[in-house]
Amino acid sequence: MLTTIPQLRLSQIACHLEPLDILQLSRTSKALRRLLLSRTSRHIWITARKRIAPRALPDAPAGLSEPLYAALVFQPTCMACGSRALSVDYALQVRFCRPCWNENVIRGRDLAKAALEDYILDEFFSLLPAETRPRHTLTRKDDRSIAHVEAVKQTKTDRYYWIEFSAIAEQYRQVCELRDEQGFGEFVAERSAATLARLNFHRDLLNWEHDRMVYRHHMVDHRLEEYGYEVADYPSRGVDPEFYMLRYDARYMKPRIWQIIRPKLLEHLEAERSRREKAKWKKRRDLLRGYYRSFRRSDRVVGASDIQKRTLANFEDASQLPCMRALLVAQPPHVGITDCY
Repeated sequence: MLTTIPQLRLSQIACHLEPLDILQLSRTSKALRRLLLSRTSRHIWITARKRIAPRALPDAPAGLSEPLYAALVFQPTCMACGSRALSVDYALQVRFCRPCWNENVIRGRDLAKAALEDYILDEFFSLLPAETRPRHTLTRKDDRSIAHVEAVKQTKTDRYYWIEFSAIAEQYRQVCELRDEQGFGEFVAERSAATLARLNFHRDLLNWEHDRMVYRHHMVDHRLEEYGYEVADYPSRGVDPEFYMLRYDARYMKPRIWQIIRPKLLEHLEAERSRREKAKWKKRRDLLRGYYRSFRRSDRVVGASDIQKRTLANFEDASQLPCMRALLVAQPPHVGITDCY
């Protein structure tokens, strides 16, 4: 059906989709693939990227196509084996699962032994970006942006994507063999500038991810308020980490996503409310236990001998008596026992 729509009209429709939706649409047929992945459709991807809430994705650096950009940001799939992958480096422009990451991102000195054994490497490691993992993260309480890199400071001990390393090493060898100092200087300056731009692109993306995460955070809080829950009602991260994973997921809060996570969030909140209620009653019961223990040890049992005091029921048995049960539940758990009388 989509293939029968005029190309202009289809382009207008695609501009209202998110980049991941366009990427998935391009895989539905060969005709749509040719249309959406062609250079003439670049404006569709850019428009979709600019429409993302709460703010547009930053522009891609030179050499990164819009479809690859969308896949890199929105598709958690390993670029090597196709399995689920959460490790992404926007400077290297790769996303790998952990095994593939260790296989493809390798220490610079190990790569240089094979590719640049007979060359001086003083400036080489600034010609391509090194990995920036572990990823910088911003917590909800830290709204500071990740600062830009002012200069490239990388060494052979850093790790590099081996395919790009090999390609840049080949260019480096060719430039060195020309023995043209001016050409060599221009090559180094151009590659260093490109590396710096990609390192800062990585930081721009992390700041964008944080803004998007906080945006969803506020959206979730606002909607939960409509159900009568406040931030003070939320479980702590240590008690219920899954609740925070649902809140802090960096996807846009679309109606469909809200319908999926709403019952899960409410279930966690009800469980937390029940847990707190039980904790309050336990605290009240423990208070009553203390008063009862003091009563048994005191002289308030007038005329009773020590042996008679010792024959009083322990707290577990005494708490089953109607008078004790009435005392326990006479007031809400937050009201002190001695305040009742």
